[in-house]
Amino acid sequence: MAGGAAAEAVDDAGWTLLHFAAQAQAPSVVEVLLAAGAAVDTADRHGNTPLWRAVFCSQGEGATIRLLLEAGADPDRDNGRWGTYPRCRGT
Repeated sequence: MAGGAAAEAVDDAGWTLLHFAAQAQAPSVVEVLLAAGAAVDTADRHGNTPLWRAVFCSQGEGATIRLLLEAGADPDRDNGRWGTYPRCRGT
């Protein structure tokens, strides 16, 4: 990645750049991070993966969710509190 940013950088809450891009519903950034080798199922300190961030913040927009699922995000991963991705979606 340009400027030496690491795709796997983590903050104090356990968020990676992919968590932030997923929450922001920024599919073009998600694509860049995935191409740079970002791990798709890294959980933050609360057990939430980028897929969880994307679902919670999607407001009906599915592009980021689709990208993460296509990249291998585990829809059946339980975050330990709210259940799995399908449960979060209400399906």
